Order: sequence, then C-alpha cells, then structure tokens
Amino acid sequence: MMARVTGWLDVSAAYTYYDSTYKDGSISSGTPIGGNRTVSTPKHTWQLGWNMGWELANDTSLSLGGSYAYKDEVFFDPTNDTFIPLSEGQQYSKRSILNATASLTWKNWELTVWGRNLLDDIYLASSTGFAGFYTSHIGDGGRLPGWPANASVSGNLQEPLNYGVSIKYTH
Repeated sequence: MMARVTGWLDVSAAYTYYDSTYKDGSISSGTPIGGNRTVSTPKHTWQLGWNMGWELANDTSLSLGGSYAYKDEVFFDPTNDTFIPLSEGQQYSKRSILNATASLTWKNWELTVWGRNLLDDIYLASSTGFAGFYTSHIGDGGRLPGWPANASVSGNLQEPLNYGVSIKYTH
C-alpha cells in the first residue's frame, strides 16, 4: 500500500504471510522433510515507510524519510533440525531494521545524513551446523546441543549499524 497523506507526506506499508512447506515425500540428504518449513522462508514479514518533503526558499528543499522492516525467523536447513532453533543461529535469523535519511538540497548540491540498521540488530543471512571440526562460533550459544564439543554453528552476519554523510553535486 502507498498513500499520499498530505502534499508533503507519503507513507507505504506491506505485509506478507508465507505458508511454505516441503511437499509430502520430499527428502533431503536421506532425511524426510515433507511438511517442514522451506529454507530461508519467514512466516511473517512487514514494512512501513515514510517520506516527507518541503520546498523552502532560494531553490532549497528538505526531505526526511525512513523505513522499518521486520522479518520473522527462518530455518537454514530443510530438515528444520533443532540445532538451529535452539542455537544463536535461529535467534539471529529474526530481524528488525530501521533506516532513515535527511537531505537538504540547494540548487545543484545535496547534503544527506543517513543511517542504516539504526537499532543495530545483529542477524544472519545463512547458517550451517558443523560437527567433527572446529569453526567459528556465533556468540556464546553457538555450540550444537548434543553434538561433539568441537561442533559449532557458522553463519554470515549482515550489515551492522552504520551511518554517514553524503554530499552530491549534479552538473
């Protein structure tokens, strides 16, 4: 949904519900996975966004914008193995991301102050369990319950909190 609330305010919203499971009889690496949730598919996702803009004096404009997005936890393995839900890997697949910008434009110049992942939500794009050799841990809870002492969960963390200032000149 997108709406122009006033001449200076636009808002957007989106919601998705996924009921995605593997077909009965499906097998992954010899393990039945029929009825399991599909890999990297959250049940719920939603997003809210806003953009505000004003024309000021002397060819100057100001705009403020932002978005907030939520994505439910996911399984990184088609077996929906319990080592992932019980580990830091499952916890860190859920995310809430807040982004914001403020821009001042004057003639051909634009100054923007921006921030991404302002809540500094740590989250994984992928995760894998390993047994029999050592890999890096994800937090203190990265060891797999019931696995050998040298087993762990490894994953790829996504972009942390970051912010900056950008200056742009358009000729």
